[in-house]
Amino acid sequence: MSQFKITFLFASFLFALSISVQLVAAQGPAPTGTEGSYEVSLQVLVGSNDQAAGSAVPQSLAGVVRELKPRFTFENYRLVNTYFGRIANAGTFEYKSVTSITGQDSESDSPSFLEWAIGSVREAADSGSRPVIQTQNFRFGARVPVRVASYKEDAGKNVSSIVYEAIGLNVNRLNFRENVPTVIGTLNLPKTSGTLFLVFTARHVE
Repeated sequence: MSQFKITFLFASFLFALSISVQLVAAQGPAPTGTEGSYEVSLQVLVGSNDQAAGSAVPQSLAGVVRELKPRFTFENYRLVNTYFGRIANAGTFEYKSVTSITGQDSESDSPSFLEWAIGSVREAADSGSRPVIQTQNFRFGARVPVRVASYKEDAGKNVSSIVYEAIGLNVNRLNFRENVPTVIGTLNLPKTSGTLFLVFTARHVE
């Protein structure tokens, strides 16, 4: 075979190889890891010594209440709200709403404004190589109305002066057992003796 034919065949091979590499690069890297989704829920409990408004604690949170009672002196625990979301592997979920954060607001009261977010949810392993669900960021914030003064107008109508106080919680990294309700933290409510308990649950779904 002549030197020209050898050179031509070698050049053709290099050209074909270059095209193949470009096609693979254009398609992007092959997906790795779990590509499933997660169902996440944030449940807000209120502990107080009053007959707090809200729903009775569901059976799924009975274990959480048993853990809280030796640490806190509250007589009552009530579930005031449950928030659900669905998130893909390594995704982010954000929620904002007007709400009754304590379950006690009436039509005449000012509303509360709530937002929470959780990001980079993925499967991981703890120090003992046991599977966990991990998130890189959790944020909870609310602006709650606080009555600072009350007076009567000339017509005899009661008028309240309201200011908004900000409460919140930020956590950089968290590990959860799948489908196990986990207390993330507590928040004190302004002008009340009650405490909010934030309970997070996550489970893998296809």
